[in-house]
Amino acid sequence: MKTKKLDSIIKKMRVFVAIDIDDEIKNKIFEIQQEFKKINCNIKYVEKQNLHITLKFIGEVDITKKEIIKETLSRSLIEEKKFSININSLGCFPNLSGPRILWVGIEEGKKELVFLSEKIDNELSRINIKKETKKFDPHITIGRIKSNYKISVLKEKIKELSIKNFGSFEVGSIVLYESILKSTGPYYNRLETFILQEN
Repeated sequence: MKTKKLDSIIKKMRVFVAIDIDDEIKNKIFEIQQEFKKINCNIKYVEKQNLHITLKFIGEVDITKKEIIKETLSRSLIEEKKFSININSLGCFPNLSGPRILWVGIEEGKKELVFLSEKIDNELSRINIKKETKKFDPHITIGRIKSNYKISVLKEKIKELSIKNFGSFEVGSIVLYESILKSTGPYYNRLETFILQEN
């Protein structure tokens, strides 16, 4: 029985498709995280090296499916071109009245991100990966709010920093990551990088 259970664990991997963030913008987001830390709210912050834009969270799949996922993504992205995005504004999900996820938002490039996310979602559904039920809203998660402790102070801080502009960068590739959960937090293992075409 124990052997079967172990085999089941070995055969699974947790994967997602994402865009890496420019290092300079990561540093600016890190500075904002430090501003929130000053008000001592109960927030679990995303590590600087893990900041990214998720295009498709695939979740747990059988490890034998890794190659067909790579092939499907390669085929669907082969003609896609590079584009620029602007990281601008700060907000929370689901709303300011009951914040749970702290994020920074995207203005320029939002249309391209939505297009890519929907295309990837549609193509992966052809290999029996479940389609998204919620509308894709491009963002970078920077923290998860764990409780309502000092919630009024947190709301004011979100309003104060909501006009922040973090800058722009060119999206030149899309990455398939494996998320490995460790006691210290998630570690993202790069499985494949898909280079976008020059304009």
